[in-house]
Amino acid sequence: MEIISIVPNLGVEGGLVTIECRGFELNGASKTFPRIRFGDVPAHLVTASSTRIVARIPQGVTAGLVYLKVGARTCRPYPFQVAKTLASGLHPVANPVIDKEGCVLTTFSGARGQRVEFSLFKITPEGAKHPLLAEIMNPTGMVFDSQGQLYISSRHNGSVHRITLDGRLERFAGDLGVATGLAMDKEDNLFVGDRSGVLYRVTPHKEVSTFANLEPSVSAYHMAFGPDERLYVSGPTISTCDSIYAIDRSGAVSDYFAGLGRPQGLAFDGQGALYIGASYKGKKGVFRIAADLSITHVVSAPIPVGLAFDKAGHLIVADNESLHSVIV
Repeated sequence: MEIISIVPNLGVEGGLVTIECRGFELNGASKTFPRIRFGDVPAHLVTASSTRIVARIPQGVTAGLVYLKVGARTCRPYPFQVAKTLASGLHPVANPVIDKEGCVLTTFSGARGQRVEFSLFKITPEGAKHPLLAEIMNPTGMVFDSQGQLYISSRHNGSVHRITLDGRLERFAGDLGVATGLAMDKEDNLFVGDRSGVLYRVTPHKEVSTFANLEPSVSAYHMAFGPDERLYVSGPTISTCDSIYAIDRSGAVSDYFAGLGRPQGLAFDGQGALYIGASYKGKKGVFRIAADLSITHVVSAPIPVGLAFDKAGHLIVADNESLHSVIV
């Protein structure tokens, strides 16, 4: 009896994985149904057959081995990478960002119009969580410019704020609809996704213009520039078959990849592959889309709301209340 494979072989608590196995037969009468453990933590079985088991990654698991037991028999443990939880007690709704010291910055966004004690947090590489500010209501998207200044959108009042190099918080632009996702090009032009359907461009001199138009989103827009200097955008709609859009420098919009459910956080790795948090063909988590548009399920998770790569190349996965780190 043995585990042949676990797909995907990386996961966040709550994600579903498929375990291919062999060497036993199910027999309900003799109670030989399989039992799965991630480390010492039992997992919930969603479905099971003699060759395939679908199990949910349990809460609180840290060990990197999966055990299959049928009756009195336990097979050799199979390696599995469980994402490391960096911080909890948060409320991200878009991509986190990484500062020059390698710290992860994310938000406690809150419900629409909710004033919270702290709206922005910094998580150090050692795992310490530090509150930064409370002045921005419903902070959503974040991005750094080439100088290291941090821009933060507020979906509450359609504004973008900037934290300058000397630590001052200032209003950078307003009247941007339901301002959500942010991205910055090489010339420090800021791009702002209004989830009502407009993408704005704001120059370093604060000149605002409409850059492109998309379908309205039921959640935040998520944005990142690709290695081809096109702006890539995801934003879930009421459809169950959404697209990632690629927008060239002139504002022309094209479908880059279609067929996703609730696409949200996105980020590019150092080799130019696009990672997206979504559901696809019944699976949920993080998917890698290569240049040839082949797609691979790389991290099992409830659909992430944000993604980013840190200085070491680890993928930071944000859900609605936590940040996780995984090596992909």
